[in-house]
Amino acid sequence: MTARVHRVWKGSFIAGIVVGAAAFATVTSAADTAAAPAAVAPAKPGMLPNGQEGHIAFANQPDGILTWQTDGEKGIWVQAPNRQWYYGKFMSPCIGIDFVDTRLGFDTEPNGDFDKFSFVEVPGDFHQRCQLISLVTSNGPPTAKERKAAKAAAAKAAASATAPGSSATAH
Repeated sequence: MTARVHRVWKGSFIAGIVVGAAAFATVTSAADTAAAPAAVAPAKPGMLPNGQEGHIAFANQPDGILTWQTDGEKGIWVQAPNRQWYYGKFMSPCIGIDFVDTRLGFDTEPNGDFDKFSFVEVPGDFHQRCQLISLVTSNGPPTAKERKAAKAAAAKAAASATAPGSSATAH
């Protein structure tokens, strides 16, 4: 007998509807970002330390995942009901996820856990099923100020690498 996968669709425009095996709940997605995961910081009381492999128990319930934010096509931040953030890294680029702003499918394990063996489904024209390879605790997605600083630092590094006389261009 094959284990049944529980699919939980999270989206703001379908709040509170339960249909068959799929539970729908209200989730407000944050703005999309291509920034790297936030730096490691000390854990708050009752929270796991950052960078530790984890799982979200009962993620197949309507309130099992509070919110999420994509990291381009390479990963996703997911917030559990206890306000603990997790960063999930995809096995390969998740095409189309950076265009989704209100609804994603979270395929959980048969016991309802969302972990490194779970999938994220992108609905619509893309209809991708993206497998995670890790799910680790995190500070959550970077703020707009942190994204701006990271973008400026990357631009500065790129400019210095292409400057005349730099080690990258010297022969």
